[in-house]
Amino acid sequence: MNDDSFARLILQITGVFVGGGAVQFLIFLLRRRSELAELDAKADATLLDSATHLVDRLRADADALRGEVRDLRSELDLERQENARRLAESHRLTKRLGSEVARLKTDLDIARAHIHDLQQHL
Repeated sequence: MNDDSFARLILQITGVFVGGGAVQFLIFLLRRRSELAELDAKADATLLDSATHLVDRLRADADALRGEVRDLRSELDLERQENARRLAESHRLTKRLGSEVARLKTDLDIARAHIHDLQQHL
C-alpha cells in the first residue's frame, strides 16, 4: 500500500467517525473492493504472462535438447560403424597372422627334423 492509499484510508475512516456515516463507509468499502479486484486482475495477467514465458522457454530448451540428442545419436552411429570396420579389420589380420604362424610352425618343425637328421649323420 502506498502513502497516498494509506492517507485516503485514514481520511475515509476519519470521515466515517466524524459524521460521514454509513454511506461514506460504504463508498470506502466499494472503492477498496474495486482496487482489490484491479490488483487481482493484474496479478492474474502477470501470472499468465510468466507461465506463458516459462512454457515457451521450456519448449525451446526441449527442442534444443532433442537436437543435441539427434546429433549425439548420429555421432554414436558413426563411431559404431568405425568400430565395426576396425573389428572386421582386426579379424582379418588375426586370421592372416594365424595362417602365417601355422606356416612358420611347419617350417620350424621341418627345420628341426633336418637338424635332427644332420645330427644323426654326424
